[in-house]
Amino acid sequence: MKNLFEDFDPVASKLWKQKIQFELKGADYNETLIWNSPEDIQVKPFYHKDEFVGTSIISTKAT
Repeated sequence: MKNLFEDFDPVASKLWKQKIQFELKGADYNETLIWNSPEDIQVKPFYHKDEFVGTSIISTKAT
């Protein structure tokens, strides 16, 4: 089976955000797309692996 992701070049999160801001046509990015969950966790419209450079992954086992 072919890996479909090989057909696309990687895109940095900065470029994604610029494209989104362009498509918002002047609407505020933070006010329009970022919201708080019921647990008061800020939720972004997208997440990208380059935002997690240098962070640790916590490995846990369910019991």
